[in-house]
Amino acid sequence: SYSTMKLPLGSSVCEIVKYAAEKLGVASEECLVFEMKSSGEKNIFKETETCIITTITHNGRLFAAKKGEVEKLKPLLEQEGPNSSSFNELEIMSSREIAYQMTLFDFELFNCVSESE
Repeated sequence: SYSTMKLPLGSSVCEIVKYAAEKLGVASEECLVFEMKSSGEKNIFKETETCIITTITHNGRLFAAKKGEVEKLKPLLEQEGPNSSSFNELEIMSSREIAYQMTLFDFELFNCVSESE
């Protein structure tokens, strides 16, 4: 099972561990926060680190688990990448259509920025 945590970006690992332990219903001493990469590699964070979300790799995910369960965890299916290729969809579109779609997206982003920014 999983749970979503909303914490400030600058939270320390110690704060994240306390919050996660509360959600998991375990003591904070039994809980670890780590990054799970798509390759299965685990990067356990030290309690003194801050802003760890900015260090996560592209396909990495942040996990909190009991110390004994860390080795049992495996990467999520969504971390392995798409199941089917999107190349065929792009092949159907002309370069003009792709440019138009990108321009629409850029314009949407532009409209989201206020004048004071």
